Amino acid sequence: MPDVKEEKKADWLPVVAIGLGAAGVGAGIYFWAKKPKGVDQGATFIARFKFDYLGQGGIYVIQLSLGNILIGNWFDHVEGQTWSNEIILAGPDTYTKDLTCKLPEALAPQKFDAEALIRTPTMSTFDYLIKVVIKDFIEVRKA
Repeated sequence: MPDVKEEKKADWLPVVAIGLGAAGVGAGIYFWAKKPKGVDQGATFIARFKFDYLGQGGIYVIQLSLGNILIGNWFDHVEGQTWSNEIILAGPDTYTKDLTCKLPEALAPQKFDAEALIRTPTMSTFDYLIKVVIKDFIEVRKA
């Protein structure tokens, strides 16, 4: 009886799956890199406040304003671009609080600086207990 060679069939499914997966990842990276960084006009973004609090519990306000840093540390606010939210702090701890901000569709596409404040509810809008000014905080791109 002659020798019969047993043929093995190649399993192409894993190779095709890996190839398609790599192509999908490559396409995702391409389209991600192609789109300019930033946030579209009319879109929503989240400002995250992380801080250590050592005092007694109470109600405070976290606030974010967009604008431009001018001479020194003087901050020029963009009218209507201030968001705030009351928060309750139970006592000494490390806190992370988020503030959701919606940009208007008519906001000029450009880079904006930001002013982040923590204040009490009885303080006026631009008075503060803690203030941090951030250069080039967000880039608004044309939608």
